[in-house]
Amino acid sequence: MKKALCIILVFAACVCCFASCAKNPPKYDLPPVEETTQTYLSAVVTDIPDEDTLTVDVYKEYQKHFGKAATVKLGKIYSDDISIGEEVYIKIDKIEGENYFTIYAESVITLNSNLSAVITGMPDKDTLTVDICEKYQKYFGKTATVKLGKIYSDDISIGEEVYIDIDRIEGEIDLTIYAKSVITRSSKYPDDVDKPVIYLYPEEETVCSVKVELDGELTCTYPEHGENGWQNFTARPDGTLIFPDGKEYYCLYWEGISNMKPDLSKGFCVKGEDTADFLTEILPKIGLTPREANEFIIYWLPLLQENEYNLISFQREAYTDVCDLIIDPMPDSLLRVFMTYKPLTKPIEIEPQEFGGFIRKGFTVVEWGGGIIK
Repeated sequence: MKKALCIILVFAACVCCFASCAKNPPKYDLPPVEETTQTYLSAVVTDIPDEDTLTVDVYKEYQKHFGKAATVKLGKIYSDDISIGEEVYIKIDKIEGENYFTIYAESVITLNSNLSAVITGMPDKDTLTVDICEKYQKYFGKTATVKLGKIYSDDISIGEEVYIDIDRIEGEIDLTIYAKSVITRSSKYPDDVDKPVIYLYPEEETVCSVKVELDGELTCTYPEHGENGWQNFTARPDGTLIFPDGKEYYCLYWEGISNMKPDLSKGFCVKGEDTADFLTEILPKIGLTPREANEFIIYWLPLLQENEYNLISFQREAYTDVCDLIIDPMPDSLLRVFMTYKPLTKPIEIEPQEFGGFIRKGFTVVEWGGGIIK
């Protein structure tokens, strides 16, 4: 009898415990904000409902505090071009919720952003003290300590202006910024311009000169560009170029690093495995011939198809504003195709670009190139 009574009591206790758990589901182990040592939360943006709200997937190491996803309400934003799939740091102001959190953020900083600062002290080879440039002080304060992962230039010195590629951030008022790299402003520019090639198609054999004027730095040219560009070579109607030394080329090639600020307001989100079909369809609409399009695809396909998705946007004024072509004699028709792409882990919605077509008439010059958005 006693044994049966014990079993009944144990069963009743289990039922009560289960009911209590169902009524009050377990909470995440979330410490008060003022007690957290990690004031910056790492996450990936999964949705942008409006300009003041983000939905994010929380990094695994922070999920015990925040769960797998959260809504972020923005107080101020470091970068205007935050997009779905982008890694961000969220500086926490306050938090509401239990199982699904709303995080009120002082700021959201894109992980790929370059912070501008001026070096004020170099305690050792792995640490810098910097004064933050004025436009960023509302996010980072006036000074910070920078811990280096790797350094671009060995001759960084006090007083030099640098870009800091942010890895992670610790602290609240006196920040320590862990940097992926520190790039000297005087020796490098933030955006690569990869593999622009230039074709010339005169109506008859013509002596030509071409000079690239770039807001940045030319890093590679073939044949050699020289201070005055490619001078006094002969261009034939089929695109063949004969230089004064007798050497023959089918195009002019250059690469560089520029201060271009890409316009990503319109473009295309393309699955990596669909890249070849996309480029085969879009490049003729822009104006490339089958041969030019084939060469474009051969170069860019291996880079694009390895990503899950790519945000692809063909630049216009953003590119021509930082790169000018000085061509003598002036062509009758000029087509400049510059593709930027940003690797994504998830698809996004974006307004597609439209192209008006390109009519080749008279002396025609065609250039194509591209670059990754870091």
